Amino acid sequence: MSSDNSDLKAYISKNVGSFFAKASAGICTAQNIPLFNRQDHFHINVVENNRTVQANIQAYLVDYPQGKKSLFLRGVNPNVKFIKDISVPAFCDKVIKVAKQFQQDNGLAGVYLSEQLGGWHALSNRAEVADYLAEKYLKKDKEREFSLDIVDGRRISRMYEV
Repeated sequence: MSSDNSDLKAYISKNVGSFFAKASAGICTAQNIPLFNRQDHFHINVVENNRTVQANIQAYLVDYPQGKKSLFLRGVNPNVKFIKDISVPAFCDKVIKVAKQFQQDNGLAGVYLSEQLGGWHALSNRAEVADYLAEKYLKKDKEREFSLDIVDGRRISRMYEV
């Protein structure tokens, strides 16, 4: 990944440092220990110039289609300052490109984005990101019924193939 004047790298992580990286990126689930402890859940941290976490992506390996594993992206969250300095469409498209490469490298069946759930945004807590991803990727013909419990009785029931 790269932006106009910086080098961005995506790191797959399932460690305590990633848990704290969520807090540095201003993610609403930063203190959610049960979410962090889930076996199907991990983070993709986007680091700028090998120094600063500028975004965090909530990711899952899910059983879909049945008997196969796919990558499911629930939250694409650049931090508040960083989002002002980037092209949101370019950033989002690069995230999808990296996700597709991850799919290929790991022999996964697909890559999916979460539905939007009104006041509680399953996909992103950044409106600019949610709006762009919904416009470009959340198409009716790509919609799949799906059930994933997240936290506190919140459930995702649809996802979109990318």
